[in-house]
Amino acid sequence: MQRGIWILMAVLTVGLWAAENKPIPEKKAPRAKPEKAEVDSVYVLPIRWDIMPPLLHLLDRGFKEAESKGADLVVLDIHTNGGRVDVTEKILKMIDDFDGEVVAFVNDKAISAGALISVGAKAIYLKPGGRIGDAAPVLMAPGGAGAQELPGTMEEKVNSYVRSLARREAQENGHSVEIVEAMINKERELWIAGEMVCPKGELLTLTAKDAERIGFSSGTKENLDAVLAAQGLYDGKTGRNEDKEKQGLKKVTVTHVEQSTAENWAQWFDSISPVLLMVGLIGLYVEVKTPGFGVPGIVGITALVFYFLGGSVAHFTGNEQMVMCLLLFLIGLGLIIVELYVMPGMAVLGVLGLAAMLVALVIAPIDLGSPTIPDLPIPVWQLELQQSVWNLILGLAGAGVGAAILAQYLPKTRWFEQMAPASASGVESVMALEETKSALMGQEGVADTTLRPSGRAMINDQLIDVMSEGDFIEAGERVRIIGHSGSTAVVEKVE
Repeated sequence: MQRGIWILMAVLTVGLWAAENKPIPEKKAPRAKPEKAEVDSVYVLPIRWDIMPPLLHLLDRGFKEAESKGADLVVLDIHTNGGRVDVTEKILKMIDDFDGEVVAFVNDKAISAGALISVGAKAIYLKPGGRIGDAAPVLMAPGGAGAQELPGTMEEKVNSYVRSLARREAQENGHSVEIVEAMINKERELWIAGEMVCPKGELLTLTAKDAERIGFSSGTKENLDAVLAAQGLYDGKTGRNEDKEKQGLKKVTVTHVEQSTAENWAQWFDSISPVLLMVGLIGLYVEVKTPGFGVPGIVGITALVFYFLGGSVAHFTGNEQMVMCLLLFLIGLGLIIVELYVMPGMAVLGVLGLAAMLVALVIAPIDLGSPTIPDLPIPVWQLELQQSVWNLILGLAGAGVGAAILAQYLPKTRWFEQMAPASASGVESVMALEETKSALMGQEGVADTTLRPSGRAMINDQLIDVMSEGDFIEAGERVRIIGHSGSTAVVEKVE
């Protein structure tokens, strides 16, 4: 079990690429790139955070918009320490599928997966003081305890696969294969023109000056305008610039793609998913405990909808999966309501409903289409499953504590009196409700349903919710009220 967890954690390591358990797919034939003189539109796409699923939405939207608007050049503005492996692979595919040219501007640092994405571009520029490299696969210990080397044969298998992918990208885009491999394989010694650039036992990380000196980068550029100038272009946002045109630069339209408000909200919702779960479940609990339908139900349902939407957008799972999980959750909730109010005592409905709700909550934020590590049939979604289960545990724990507190104090609040008026609750006030509970103490009746341990009993010609102290009591058995748990009477079997 422990070994399985460690292997799963390897999938999310910085700098590791993942692919399905099959040979490396061949890249399509090289595209005919537009000449610089033909470039009229440039899109700038930011990679300024950890390379995680939320970034895919921005880049997918950016590349599609650039394609639809006829953009000829995309500049990747990179500032990252790396990130998830499957996300890196998907970004490289977006670059490959784009019909124009893609260049990378390392705006401070492109470490690990960021370096591999940079290699997927036709040209690489670094900002003064920028760094690129250190792209070896590492193992992240469970719970974020830190990076460690991959164990045994697994290290060689994964390293071999990553090297082959990096080599292919370097060859396709005209970058030095030897330099790229030195960033991945610490056993490789790198010499260039008689100079030892990286000794054996170290991973190569290049500064902007070093990258330009050994020919790995296309130059060191201060800003985006300088990168455009290196491509023979200038930003025409302020109109035509004759001085720049005399230098041979062409005016182009530059579009900066930024994270949308919806993507920002979805990322935030995903970061507080345990809280949304807690609020949603507490809201539904209070709604079940109060007559009619009101604020608690609306708050609970809204929180759960945000949970599903946040997971779908932030993890790039797709609308179909989000809708299916939401429907599964509602079906489960419906089964529990039927068990409580229509067919009490049918425990199987409650169990099925609870199972459906839990499955929906766990699967919602998981990308089930994530690939596997080569030679190791371990899909990325298994680690996402681990995180999703952990979030669910936190949410359920918080909801349990919250529900217990509300069950103890909610009936005594004025708000509850307003939410459950006499016409709905059958009592004139909270004091009257407490008096009713006291009057029922010691009263006997007959179990209307089998208590497992919850159910209903007929007491003084009234059908009320009851629960035993743990033992099952068959329908028709005589019971006696010995206390209350919230609004539910606690009974014992009368011998």
